[in-house]
Amino acid sequence: MKKSKEKGDGKDISYKKGLIYCVSAIIVTLIGFLMDRIVIRFMNRLTFPAMNYILISITTLGESYIFAFIAVILTIALIIYKKPVSSFLMSVGLAFIAQSILKIVTARPRPFEVGLTSAGIAANYSSFPSGHTIMFFAIIPVIGKKFPRLNLILWILGILVAFSRVYLGVHYLSDVIAGAFLGYGIAWIFMKLEERYRWNL
Repeated sequence: MKKSKEKGDGKDISYKKGLIYCVSAIIVTLIGFLMDRIVIRFMNRLTFPAMNYILISITTLGESYIFAFIAVILTIALIIYKKPVSSFLMSVGLAFIAQSILKIVTARPRPFEVGLTSAGIAANYSSFPSGHTIMFFAIIPVIGKKFPRLNLILWILGILVAFSRVYLGVHYLSDVIAGAFLGYGIAWIFMKLEERYRWNL
């Protein structure tokens, strides 16, 4: 009886955390929408040639071919260290599907397409959400937990990738906020499922 109560309490806590996370994501993203143009104007004044080169290099980490290479390396590392890969692969897969669908549904023009700024790099498809950000944040909860020493590095890289997308004029603030929350949230769900059902694959 006591064990079942503890399990029930655990489910309630996870549900509450999930609800708080969703509400927070919506509120912060809405604030991002309100600040989009202000942030773009600020970024237009912040441009420095040296910073351009650095952030262009950083933003390439989220390009599909580079990210695919990173994902393969991380998958191999998980296998070598005999850690479950299911949550990682599912997180990355669902994050890719989610951002692809949302881009089609929202069809939001990018900042440079409406004349708010100039693009520092080439970018296709719609602006919302940031695909680079959602994919990068989808690996943080999983890899950060399985390899704790990488946690800080992943957070720093994720934030820099998100910042680079706004700085280079290809995304709004709200695009990267939504991408970060969505990517992290998807991975968090799969991590909880892995813990609850004890996935070993």
